[in-house]
Amino acid sequence: MNTKASLLLILFFGIALFPGTANAQQQDYARAILNELCSPQMHGRGYVNKGDSIASEFIAEAYKNLGLKSYEGSYFQKFQVPVNSIVGKLRLVVNGQELRPGVDYIVHPSSPSLKGTFETQYFIKRGLKSPGSLLGEIMHSHGKVMVLERNRFKSKKEINDALNKVQHYLRVQKEYEMEAFVVVKRMGEKLLWTGSQIVSPRPMIEIDAHAIEGRIKEISIEVENKFFPSYNTQNVIGFLEGKDASKTVVVTGHYDHLGRMGDKSYFPGASDNASGIAMLLSLAKHFSLAENKPPFNMAFMCFSAEEIGILGSKFYTENPLFPMDDIKLLLNLDIMGTGDDGIQVVNGTIYKEEFDRLVSLNEEKSYLAQVKIRGERCNSDHCYFHEKGVPSFFSYTLGGKSEYHHVDDTAESLTLSKFEDVFKLFRDYLGSME
Repeated sequence: MNTKASLLLILFFGIALFPGTANAQQQDYARAILNELCSPQMHGRGYVNKGDSIASEFIAEAYKNLGLKSYEGSYFQKFQVPVNSIVGKLRLVVNGQELRPGVDYIVHPSSPSLKGTFETQYFIKRGLKSPGSLLGEIMHSHGKVMVLERNRFKSKKEINDALNKVQHYLRVQKEYEMEAFVVVKRMGEKLLWTGSQIVSPRPMIEIDAHAIEGRIKEISIEVENKFFPSYNTQNVIGFLEGKDASKTVVVTGHYDHLGRMGDKSYFPGASDNASGIAMLLSLAKHFSLAENKPPFNMAFMCFSAEEIGILGSKFYTENPLFPMDDIKLLLNLDIMGTGDDGIQVVNGTIYKEEFDRLVSLNEEKSYLAQVKIRGERCNSDHCYFHEKGVPSFFSYTLGGKSEYHHVDDTAESLTLSKFEDVFKLFRDYLGSME
């Protein structure tokens, strides 16, 4: 870690060392974590410039500062994942106008490298009616960029079916090769990025409809990818000793995000999920104080590679650091930045008794507008624990303004409007377990 980053850590931990648990200090602590995790030097906590490793070192330092213990002499649980990254120069020029990455367009994370200037061939919807007509469209797009307009399709499923069919024909009909796909979004649709474990046959680019006028006649593309078949990353895991060491309460959240898309844009990931890590570390800070010793051992697990397939938590459940049967309850925190309309609890219908206790605490203290129940869903890091029989909740905040998988998901844009009240509810809930 460079000198500037080390200095930022020192300044940050100066805030963290303030004694007590006053509300203002708790909010300051969470805000400092959020600002640091979303800063440019974290590179979006992805796999360009080792953003994930920089973030994991930051979290490990926080664990150390709070006095958390490690299970096997290190806070890091290392593993490998396949990942495709968009690195280096990224440039898109449409009809002579250069567009802004992350704002006017995104490049699909599975895209391979491509550089050149191309004519376009518009995808006609009737090509979906038969394999022959679809193949005919592909034949005429040889050496060109195929453009699909979202407003010609009724639903996202319909256009995804079209893309899948075209990808299939490209794989089996090598002589009919277009250069790339361009999808023009509908007005009002956001440009949402994600991650990828694979490399696709052709680049795909999504363009905001507001960024262009009329039809695309000529397009210049420069994309550079780098595929890592076995990228080294790590979970960050520590624990506090409780009054009863026979069981462990686990608090989890993923610290990774989408990283950089080329050399000019990155995705800060404030809501998803720097806010969850801020909540996790705030709880760790509270329970690390001698007067707040938890009723059971308490483990804090920050997972990597959630954004590319929930891989970090999956790896942990296959390689646990203590018996899975010892886990009394797991609380997964993913998107904790608002809460104006309360919180949602996935698996609330499965573990109804524990859910009802959470609701009762909230009603007694009037922290949040609601604690909303939801059934099973494998959509975050609780998933593989739940599949192995571990009582697991996944909670996220409701209401308020937050961005998702967008370059505008910044620390400055996240209000933390109900952060303190969500923190108090989880603090009381975890601190009163029997």
